[in-house]
Amino acid sequence: MTNRNRNELCPCDSGLKQKKCHFDPAKIQLAKKAYTDKLNELVQEEIDKKYVELVKRKQDEENK
Repeated sequence: MTNRNRNELCPCDSGLKQKKCHFDPAKIQLAKKAYTDKLNELVQEEIDKKYVELVKRKQDEENK
């Protein structure tokens, strides 16, 4: 087993630094939920941008 620095990411894939995680399942779940929530938010923003672009394009086509 390699010696890890406390500031390195925890090998459990929680996304937390080793000093904050220590393989705590509750913290892992919180980190995964926070990551998923942020990812969903970013995806929704992109969907909203594309929708606005499509609506504007359709309006421009109708006005020609």
